[in-house]
Amino acid sequence: AWVQSRQQCLVATTDALTYKIKAAEAESKSVATAAAGDAAAIVAEDCGQDLDADQACSPRIFKSHMNPSNVNPGCRVVYVVRDPVKVALSYFAFLKTKGAPFVEDVANALDFVDHPMFMAGPVVSSSKRGNVWQFLVETWFARLKDGALVVPYEDAVRDTPKWIAKTAAFMGVDCDAALVENVAKHSDKQYMLDHATQFDDHWITEQQAKAGKGFVVQKGSKVTTTNHEKPDGLDEKMQAHWDVYVKPVTGHATYADMLADLAA
Repeated sequence: AWVQSRQQCLVATTDALTYKIKAAEAESKSVATAAAGDAAAIVAEDCGQDLDADQACSPRIFKSHMNPSNVNPGCRVVYVVRDPVKVALSYFAFLKTKGAPFVEDVANALDFVDHPMFMAGPVVSSSKRGNVWQFLVETWFARLKDGALVVPYEDAVRDTPKWIAKTAAFMGVDCDAALVENVAKHSDKQYMLDHATQFDDHWITEQQAKAGKGFVVQKGSKVTTTNHEKPDGLDEKMQAHWDVYVKPVTGHATYADMLADLAA
């Protein structure tokens, strides 16, 4: 939500705000086709939103949870990577906050990382989203393609102005110091907390309820001040998964090693 909000602010500077973001305008296919099978397309349909309708802004942007290999050709894509341990903690807390029934009986993040929702990905079986390990491996190779920008979450937190400017340049948006400051202000964590109803999915929840849909998106804040408690053994279990799924493919012994190479 944090990175997404920054990109929305950049687009909103030239006109009104459009759809939501991680991947930019698809030239060769319709947006609905580009998002087919992704949860975003399903939610949009539930809410009566036509992804192929004329949009208010340019570039056209939307958010996707698909693997890099399943993103529509012709897109310019911003990939966000984050420490898998922090991903596990945050994702588990997010699902609990959302009241997701499939984690109702999961005690903590240590158990969650072996859960199909974390290891296999989606609630929606037709989704092309994989797990965190597959995403990291594919993103490592996707970084070499034209039209790809990899944003390390940790570095974006440390040096926010740098990444706002880099993202703007990647999107083709003119961005001076005043715009960087404005975007940073309106996507700051405290701003998002102070305007929580803009980030809690309540409208989607209401529209899905009207459409008689079951659980897809429940109202609940995406931004909190909570420091997620890390259960004993989580670091070791996640490293064991890394050793199986990531290290043999990319050659990186740890996530820190991957970050160092991304920064090189």
